[in-house]
Amino acid sequence: MKTSTLIAVAVFAVLGLAYFATREPQVTVGVHKLTFAPLSADAITRVELNGLVLRAQDGAWTVASASAPEKQFAADENLVKALRESLAGLKADDFVTEKPEKHAELELDASKGLSVKASTSAGVVRDVVLGKTSKSGGAYLREAQRNEVFVTTGALPVEARRTLSQWRKKSVVALKTDEVVKVQLAPAAGTPFTLQSDAGAWKLVETQPSDYRFDAAAALRLVGQLATLSAQDFAAGEPSEAVTHTLIAELKDGRSLTVRAYARRSDGLRPVRVDGDPQTYLVADWQAEQVFQDLDGLRDLRLLRFEPGQVQRLTLTAAGQRTVVAKDGESWKVVEPKTLPAGFDFDPQQVTSVLLRLSNLRATRVVRDVPDAKANLRPVLELTRTGAPPLTLRFGAETSAPGTLYARGDDGLTYAVSASEKTTLEGGLQLFKRPPPRPSFGGAQGLDQLPPEIRAQIEAQLRQRN
Repeated sequence: MKTSTLIAVAVFAVLGLAYFATREPQVTVGVHKLTFAPLSADAITRVELNGLVLRAQDGAWTVASASAPEKQFAADENLVKALRESLAGLKADDFVTEKPEKHAELELDASKGLSVKASTSAGVVRDVVLGKTSKSGGAYLREAQRNEVFVTTGALPVEARRTLSQWRKKSVVALKTDEVVKVQLAPAAGTPFTLQSDAGAWKLVETQPSDYRFDAAAALRLVGQLATLSAQDFAAGEPSEAVTHTLIAELKDGRSLTVRAYARRSDGLRPVRVDGDPQTYLVADWQAEQVFQDLDGLRDLRLLRFEPGQVQRLTLTAAGQRTVVAKDGESWKVVEPKTLPAGFDFDPQQVTSVLLRLSNLRATRVVRDVPDAKANLRPVLELTRTGAPPLTLRFGAETSAPGTLYARGDDGLTYAVSASEKTTLEGGLQLFKRPPPRPSFGGAQGLDQLPPEIRAQIEAQLRQRN
């Protein structure tokens, strides 16, 4: 080997040794990074978001517009919690650019950027600007006083982008169902009544009218709906609509809440106010109706009250056909028709299913002052029971409400009921036919939980594959 070559190799080796001996574990020169100091979410006491101010006061969070700080509203604590956690866990990932002229394009400038400033008792701990969604996912981000742009894939871009109305507390009352022990409801156009909880079972305190049967399950649903009553929006000032219901809820700890509902507005929302709370909540009418009811709204609307295990015989007379099934030991048998259609496979378990359905059959409402001649009621179903009188279910003509029929069950009152209930019973013997086994389609699970039309499409696709 030539001398010059040996010298070159030696020089290269010396330089290589010098490089490996002196290099740093990680080269950082020229690499843009943004690292945020560790932060506890619970330490954050104030967050400013493009003209909105969220802050903690006396253990609760409020939200206000920076232009009207005196108008403070209770904030949704769950949303604030998620925002604080996203601020504490904020990370900047890939570097994008350091050119300030790119800020407008990435929506990080003063006109389009979302300014987010979080503070603790020690001062500002996060001061960033959020931009539009990046091409690779996440959103563009920069510190407020710096030009370097990064991408963040955390939750902050989602949690921070809310309007004043969206930040406001939507739950009308802060309580749990099992905290309520008494409810007094006074409809403006009806008789006041009181519901009392007795170890979780609800009772009507007042003496019930002779033709009235109280539904304890409906009272439980009312209290549950009260606990989850939520606003869709808010209104400024006192409602101009008239009060329709006043509700007083007494709690286990001795506190009481007074809630007032107002007449439905043209937009389908009903104002609701809680004494001591300055907010006027706008609640969907259908939701408000679940809480602010009159006594008839808690009526037991079951048409037949019986225990399925008591029934010994079921008779259906509909569409010109008579079907009778009767208890045969622990099972069931068909008594009429005497001869079953060819290929008919009777399933005793279907009788039990029909009885369970009948025991939960409910009307939509009581219909008053309807002459029997107009109702035109005819027997469709009869149940023979052990140690109790037989029960008869009658259906009649169509009511003034399309799709409903007059009906009468075991209490002598006339009700309106969905016409589909009679249509189902007109199936007669076919109600007790054994259903075909559901195809497995190669072990696919959960098809029976899907809507029929979706299930049919999936089953057709699976057949083609098989």
